[in-house]
Amino acid sequence: MRIQRRESGKWAVDRLQKEHNHDLGSPMDPDRNIAAFKGFKEEVISGLENVDLLETNDGLSLVKRGRESNIGSDWYHVLLEYFQSRLAEDTGFFYAVEVDGGKCMSVFWADGRSRFACSQFGDAIVFDTTYRSSTHLVPFASFIGVNHHRQPVLLGCALIGDESEESFTWVFQTWLRAMSGCCPVSIITDQDKVIQQSIAKVFPRTHLRFSAWQIKAKEQQNLGALLSMDTEFKYEYEACIYQSQTPSEFDSAWNVIVNKYDLKENAWLKEMYRTRKSWVPLYIRGTFFAGITMDGSMKSFFGTFLNAQTPLNE
Repeated sequence: MRIQRRESGKWAVDRLQKEHNHDLGSPMDPDRNIAAFKGFKEEVISGLENVDLLETNDGLSLVKRGRESNIGSDWYHVLLEYFQSRLAEDTGFFYAVEVDGGKCMSVFWADGRSRFACSQFGDAIVFDTTYRSSTHLVPFASFIGVNHHRQPVLLGCALIGDESEESFTWVFQTWLRAMSGCCPVSIITDQDKVIQQSIAKVFPRTHLRFSAWQIKAKEQQNLGALLSMDTEFKYEYEACIYQSQTPSEFDSAWNVIVNKYDLKENAWLKEMYRTRKSWVPLYIRGTFFAGITMDGSMKSFFGTFLNAQTPLNE
């Protein structure tokens, strides 16, 4: 079926292929459970969130809506002016801007000192996206390493255009290009599927580890009542995670817990078990992390300079 708008401004069906039609279903019983229909409706609506209607000579067409930047178009010329001034002062300064459909999206930069530091201390890095779990005004992310004094060193910064896999993939690819293609041995970052997918694509041989402080926060959201009220559960849960010496020992203890406390259908625990090789100590003991502690947090690196209200011009 094709729909076109008449000169009068009204829409009308001007083409119809009946061979693709079928009889209408029987009227719906008003007492019938319509949960399935509601679910279908919600799925359709959610599927149209990134789609626009475009009027063409052939009628209406569905087109994918372009990506929108979280940074704000007014800031790009300011950033470029700043980067040009830095480049004049530091020949090792590197910057890049992601362009998608004619729009500026993510931005990456690293000075000469960060690029040199990465050549020395880039085997284990933290990709910190603290802004994503807060009310920060700026979608800021940073790459951080650890030097031989176990002090954090900055290895690059980025402004994330949007929360898409395209943005994170571009940021990782650009960081890799800025650092002469040196892939890290390990990377610590958020427990996020989009970031995981991007890391797997750009750093296929890099060992991914989740930030433990973030896992602790998620534990409180999903298991807070049990952890605070049931001391036996807390003991068994932590023993399973931190004291298991073999995969079979961990699996056995985990199964006992989810069955004993009726947690088999807990979606968060299911996901944690699926990704256990990226956070359970048993699975990451043999991987080089440059002495970065299990909490994996480097928030203090910018803690005194950035907060939720820090604007981009600062």
